[in-house]
Amino acid sequence: MSGENIKSGHNLISVIVPVYNAEKELRRCLDSLLRQTYTGYEVLLINDGSTDRSGAICDAYAETHKQFKVYHVKNGGVSAARNTGMEKAGGHYIAFVDADDYVEDTYLSLLLPSGNEDVAVCGVKVLAPNGAVSIEQIPVTDGDGAQQAVINHHLVRTVWGKLFKRSVIECAGIKFDVSLRVGEDTCFVLEFLHAATSVSIQKNVGYVYIKPGYRIDKYRTGPGDLVALYTALCACELKLAQKGFDIAGLEKRNGNVVGFNLLTALYLVKKYSVKTRDQYITAFKKAGKQAAADMGLPGAVAKGMHFIERSGSRVLADRFLFLSMKMIWLKAKFLNK
Repeated sequence: MSGENIKSGHNLISVIVPVYNAEKELRRCLDSLLRQTYTGYEVLLINDGSTDRSGAICDAYAETHKQFKVYHVKNGGVSAARNTGMEKAGGHYIAFVDADDYVEDTYLSLLLPSGNEDVAVCGVKVLAPNGAVSIEQIPVTDGDGAQQAVINHHLVRTVWGKLFKRSVIECAGIKFDVSLRVGEDTCFVLEFLHAATSVSIQKNVGYVYIKPGYRIDKYRTGPGDLVALYTALCACELKLAQKGFDIAGLEKRNGNVVGFNLLTALYLVKKYSVKTRDQYITAFKKAGKQAAADMGLPGAVAKGMHFIERSGSRVLADRFLFLSMKMIWLKAKFLNK
């Protein structure tokens, strides 16, 4: 029995869309929600203090379409906006959609689980800036292996492309951590998976992610924010490990992703002293396990870093990382032209 066949008031879905200065992409997103084949849903637009025409666009959709509701709030960031949406939600399930992305017509019907599972995930279409299209899918697994399959996949890092049972969120007291300026999605999903008992995996594509270009100026968070994120992720990993999940792959992926972003922030975005950079890198490594020591660097570069670190020269290690990050950035810039 598919999710489409068990529609009822019991299966109302609340779709939360945080909106901040998204006037160029917002209509595309909202129109895709209007086209849903599953009709038992509400859309909660949380206008997070936008300074462009996003608020007016939200109002227009809410006035015209009864399933749309808009809440204008003071700018507090995406985590606070999503928390507001969860407080206002009346659905049995909650879905999150980013305002600059969009969804397929069957998104909600695809996600609605047939077995009343706690969380459902679907395939994602990724549209790159150069026009390339790729499909991301979590291997379909039934039973106890489904949660592990989600934990093992990099799509665990996002709240979109998923459907969450609201009762699990409320019983476990799960919220987006407003103290985190980056990576709040991953922490939310990991906390939910710790509390959940069942997962539904669909391989079909329901969500379309518009991948931003690789730009240095996208790094608006400081190194302290990234160390705080990694500390929070390590706490989530520990809770999952205590519940019996294999977190080896998750640990490595989190260490690589956050570690590389930390090196980018330290060596490419702003100027820091050798001492300050060393303090942040040391704090990062202390927060996790030795598996995170490579910090997302390519194999040869990581080996070179470890060799120099053994010499005990902090300045030499710092110079090596500085030159390595410059070369990595130049290569990435060239390949993304």
